[in-house]
Amino acid sequence: MMSAAGLLIAGDRRRSGWLVGIAVQPFWIAYAIASGQWGFLGGAALFGFVNLRNWLRWRVPAAEREG
Repeated sequence: MMSAAGLLIAGDRRRSGWLVGIAVQPFWIAYAIASGQWGFLGGAALFGFVNLRNWLRWRVPAAEREG
């Protein structure tokens, strides 16, 4: 639910949505370890990276990036 909330917030063009997505990843890591479903570790790393990338990119307006 929190991952979806982060996407909804980001969809409203609020940069904090990506931070919500980053904050959720430790819970997925804990779930992976507790349940022995190691594939979730890769998913948490991937989604953590994507959320961090987008959070960083949203600091600079698109017009300046394309410059």
